[in-house]
Amino acid sequence: LEGKSGYGFVDIIKYICEVCGIDINESNTRHIINQPSWKKRLSVYQVAKKSQYLGKRYDKNILNHFLSYHPQTFIDDGISEETMNKFGVAFYAPSKQITIPVYDLDGELVGIHCRNLDANKVAKGYKWIPLKLKCGLDYRFKTNEILYGLNMNLPYIKHTKQIQLFESPKAVLQMDTMFDNQTSAVAMFGMNLGLRRRNQIIETGISEVIIGIDKDYESEDSQEFEAYIRNVQKIAKMFKGYCKCSVLYDRMGLLGYKDAPTDKGIEIYKTLYKERVVVDT
Repeated sequence: LEGKSGYGFVDIIKYICEVCGIDINESNTRHIINQPSWKKRLSVYQVAKKSQYLGKRYDKNILNHFLSYHPQTFIDDGISEETMNKFGVAFYAPSKQITIPVYDLDGELVGIHCRNLDANKVAKGYKWIPLKLKCGLDYRFKTNEILYGLNMNLPYIKHTKQIQLFESPKAVLQMDTMFDNQTSAVAMFGMNLGLRRRNQIIETGISEVIIGIDKDYESEDSQEFEAYIRNVQKIAKMFKGYCKCSVLYDRMGLLGYKDAPTDKGIEIYKTLYKERVVVDT
């Protein structure tokens, strides 16, 4: 390779040192070996796996600048202070936003999800948005490539061979509180899964996918209910031939309009789980 490429050994070493930020003139071998973050410097040249997150990563130090916070609205929704601490829930005071850091499977910070407390912004449809600092920096992320909570709950998912798909991070936090860290819950940031995240789920070795999207209908005689069924079937069909699919379907009127299956507490959730319906694809 050296002769055919036209580059000598020294040229190759120079190139590697330039990429890694190593001073070629530095003779201290220990200094070269201990250069920090060399993997990160070379990571941009690596070919990504099909299920690997392709978006930007952020410096975790930004999280040190937020206020430790246990919002009453989260407590009222059944999320404990212990769970909030575990998942890094905090507060960005300048914009009155609850912050929720989002990580990939490698534990890298890929974004920051925010719950607006400003009533005017919520009224305009901006209840949940990515963080944008007053200086202009934003922490948006590819919501269609990340399953919130997968990095935390992967061991239990592999243990039970189940994964439960909810719409919002709030449901993952509620499940963590209800079951004391032993949960297979992840959130899709909506109800669209996509092939990339489907593949990521299959790679975990699960034997059952449990769909827990919100109850966005008031009556089963409505177009909203028909849309709900289509959304369930759309997700389930993606796993046809791979594993069993079921849905946390509220046949008994236990949930309110637009409730997630986790919104009414552990007893109602347990009932929905026990009575879950297998989806025929």
